[in-house]
Amino acid sequence: MKQIFGSLNHLLVCLIVFLSFSEVYADKILANMDFRKGNWSVVGIPIHNFQMLPVQSQLGTFVSEDKGLMKSIQSKWDLKMTFRDKCDYHYELKFYLDGSLKRTLKVNLVCGTLYDDGISYKFSPQMFEEVRKAAKPVDWSRITFGNLELLRKAISVLDNTPGILWYKDVQPYRYSGFFMIRVVGIPWKENMDVVYENVKRMVADRVRSNDFHLQQFLTTVSEGKRTVKYYVYCEEPIADLYGKGQYIRWRSHFFGEDSVQIVAIGVDIRKYMQLMRKEKGVRTRNNK
Repeated sequence: MKQIFGSLNHLLVCLIVFLSFSEVYADKILANMDFRKGNWSVVGIPIHNFQMLPVQSQLGTFVSEDKGLMKSIQSKWDLKMTFRDKCDYHYELKFYLDGSLKRTLKVNLVCGTLYDDGISYKFSPQMFEEVRKAAKPVDWSRITFGNLELLRKAISVLDNTPGILWYKDVQPYRYSGFFMIRVVGIPWKENMDVVYENVKRMVADRVRSNDFHLQQFLTTVSEGKRTVKYYVYCEEPIADLYGKGQYIRWRSHFFGEDSVQIVAIGVDIRKYMQLMRKEKGVRTRNNK
């Protein structure tokens, strides 16, 4: 009996220490981003939330290219971790370097939390205000395609149009489909860029090719370890070479769907139709 109570007391102490650590540990979450080089943009995109806020409809989607702002928040955003995040999100903050998406953060302005790669941090609405005050509204369009050939043509045209940013990476559409893999047991403080490169190297070794695109999909944290799921975009013969261990086996982009959507930031319906006036079979819906 004493052993049981001793074990319980030990577990209780460990739990208290762990929870205390989670409340005091702070992380400069933008520390690894070099805002001195290249052309940076931060885009704020409202997300549907069951507790919608007026600022989401009033402000809508916005963009800032103010490097001074980015350096400022990089220094100030020394955020404390929290494991008490049961909220959904009001905004995504997306950071782009030379038009390429580098980072996505999600914020809840009621709960005061920021979500980054499987970890939640305390985040004050005043921090969000600093970003949005330096920003301007921007249009965006959701574009629907019935086949991969037209989708690739549109991506090519918009990629060569100044001021266009992609809500999500469009590199996957170079390939006909994807499979998924899962990596478990990663220490939560491990450098995820290094993990990504190691996983990419492992896939290349197994398929004996670099003709694929690896994309991190989802990170979860449990008992101090991360589990990360990755998309591997490729042609089906590459997936066949990978063989066993696929979390989800290869499927086309149109698996179970009759269309695929992409979202372009910085283009309204009029401008998009001008750019694509020679193309057929493309449906769009403009949103602000």
